[in-house]
Amino acid sequence: MLSRELIDLMRDLYVFPVVINTVSLDIKPYSALITWVYPASENKLNIALGTKSKSAQNLISNPKVCVNIFAQDVALILHGTATLRTETIENIPFGVSAFSIDVESVENNLFSGATILSPITFAHTGNIEKAINLDKIVIEHLKSL
Repeated sequence: MLSRELIDLMRDLYVFPVVINTVSLDIKPYSALITWVYPASENKLNIALGTKSKSAQNLISNPKVCVNIFAQDVALILHGTATLRTETIENIPFGVSAFSIDVESVENNLFSGATILSPITFAHTGNIEKAINLDKIVIEHLKSL
């Protein structure tokens, strides 16, 4: 499943962008970049999404999910099943839901002759202090699941 090295990297970076892929009720695939991700173990990822987001609504109606993780020399595809753990995280001014993903399989998606140089580079814009405080609340909640 997830290597100890990757788990440690994701935890150390605190906000770790990944791409999640869900499917709607009418069988339309949907991809979204998310940053509220916490690797609870080698076979479980906890994520947070806007309650009204298309990804959250898709996971509620169809819990199958694919997660793309990129880091130095790493391009992984995780397949799993999501479970809604918290409908609305407290102390956040808008709806944010928490899900746990039970990882069922991991595939290396890095092709021969190429590599990834680093995780997805991410930076907040706007009110940085407010965004960082929001990240802390959400990530700490994900750790507690």
